[in-house]
Formats: sequence, structure tokens, C-alpha cells
Amino acid sequence: DWDGRDIQMDLSALVGGGSWTADCYTDGYIAGKIASDYRRRTLEGDASLKVRLASGGGFGAIVKAR
Repeated sequence: DWDGRDIQMDLSALVGGGSWTADCYTDGYIAGKIASDYRRRTLEGDASLKVRLASGGGFGAIVKAR
């Protein structure tokens, strides 16, 4: 939908509750006005991943267990 939001995703089912790395493609700072604005970043963590979505935005990631 068109509401921006922060989401918290539980990745424990994907990585068996262990640690992970993710190559993420997320909305950039002005993605609500310019659709081609995105960021690529590599994250590391434990069982969850927090993502900010712009209004009408999206998210993609490649998640791998470490």
C-alpha cells in the first residue's frame, strides 16, 4: 500500500536461529518522491532484520546463514 513503515522480519526459520548476512536493496531517503532512489547495503545480525519502507516502496534481499 502507500503507507511508509518500518518492519521487523523474523529470519529464524530461514537461518535456523543462527547468525546471517544479507545483501539488501531498500528505499533511499527520497524514494517517496524519486522511485529510482535505492540503497544497497550488507547487513549482519542474529534472528531478525529491520527494514524501512517508503510510501509505495519495496525491499529485496539475499539472506545467507553464516
